[in-house]
Amino acid sequence: MALETCPCCSKKLGTPLRSGRQVCMRCGWSDKPRKGQRSSEVPFDAPFDLPPPLWEYGTEEDTRRWLSMLAHGSFFFASTGASVIVPIVLLAVSQDGVIQKNAKEVLNLQISLLIYGLILLILIIVVLHERGIILLFVLPFLIILFPLIAIIHCLKRPNVPFTYPLIIHFLT
Repeated sequence: MALETCPCCSKKLGTPLRSGRQVCMRCGWSDKPRKGQRSSEVPFDAPFDLPPPLWEYGTEEDTRRWLSMLAHGSFFFASTGASVIVPIVLLAVSQDGVIQKNAKEVLNLQISLLIYGLILLILIIVVLHERGIILLFVLPFLIILFPLIAIIHCLKRPNVPFTYPLIIHFLT
């Protein structure tokens, strides 16, 4: 019979693994211990909640959390093209509305930052000259800051799609 909460730390347990084991992601408790380990022993000390790995748990909320974080995190790999490919693949494959909205938001951010960068480049060349070079440091700061905030949001609130501020919504 599956337990609802962990007997060690009282955290709500997810669905059992395919093997039938139940594992607490906070403290590491398992109802069927590994060889040489008693069930009451804690194998590691987890100071904060991490989402369970996608391949072990199949709850809808965990899937949303991981795939939304993947969509926003792909932005850091823009030089490889992953920042465009990953959201497009998630849009094509996923049937979940939250994941699709997060993927569209990443694509909107890509397009918006490209437009903002071109406008900024034209302003620096034509109008601002030396004083406008300071503005060149604003765009990379936003490129790093926005996806980090989005990843933290997806980790904390997986059922609510993240909306980037200051972007143009081309895809709705």
